[in-house]
Amino acid sequence: ETAATTEPADTTVTTTEPQTFKLFYVRDEIVVREDYLDNAEQMRQIREHLASSPHIDSITIRAYASPEGAFHHNRYLSQQRAVAARDFILQNASGRSDLSEENIRLCPMDENWEGLREAVEQNYHRHDRARVLAIIDDDRVGPQTKKWRLEQLDGGYTWKYLLRKYMQRLRYATWVCIW
Repeated sequence: ETAATTEPADTTVTTTEPQTFKLFYVRDEIVVREDYLDNAEQMRQIREHLASSPHIDSITIRAYASPEGAFHHNRYLSQQRAVAARDFILQNASGRSDLSEENIRLCPMDENWEGLREAVEQNYHRHDRARVLAIIDDDRVGPQTKKWRLEQLDGGYTWKYLLRKYMQRLRYATWVCIW
């Protein structure tokens, strides 16, 4: 009696995690500047990714404004930052037939309160930390009221501290690329 031999089935699954990048923006600007924060490195990685990826199914861009300034203006900034990020990607994807405006989804996210909360939770250790978090977490009020309340803390020092320490890293567009 002979046993039939079969080659094991190839069960190798190739998966690639979605790639995420961030492009940061100067306050009240929508232009992607290579000389701002670590944008030069992020832009290099995006260009490299676009050149080396064999196929891209879709890209989703989420763009944010920091929670400073008027809400409606920040909404506009987040919309325009998403467009600027898309335009940067398309300008650097020349020759790709699989990438166009149609498969790049824009998701303007308005003000980045989640990012501010995360930054405060991780790095803010002043005496009014609990109060700052309570204001940020208060879903009963809108963003303008939250800003006003934060501006009232500690004679305005807390808000100025938040502006100086955290806001520049809350203004960005990020994209997730799916193969």
